[in-house]
Amino acid sequence: MMECRVGTLVKIADSLGVSLLDVINSSLEAPVEYNFINSEIKVDSTDLPKALKNTIKELEEYDRNNDTMFYECADMLYMMADHFLKDGATDSKVRDKLIMKYPIA
Repeated sequence: MMECRVGTLVKIADSLGVSLLDVINSSLEAPVEYNFINSEIKVDSTDLPKALKNTIKELEEYDRNNDTMFYECADMLYMMADHFLKDGATDSKVRDKLIMKYPIA
């Protein structure tokens, strides 16, 4: 590091997505990558109540990295899934899949 040119350090910082000062100060930490939607879990939405379908559609449109509305919408999805489970409009497997597909924790 002591023998690197500034241009090299700038390229390193840019490729890591950090500031030049972070590289110089060696205070680099691996960036946290959040997986807000588990694409491996498939949910058949054909038989879901319209409100759940609309909430899922809205949830999919949020910028999960920069929009806190994702979390509020996911909370709403959980509450609605619980409500429809109690009403018998959906079953516990679907509810559990929704919670696993759209984790907020």
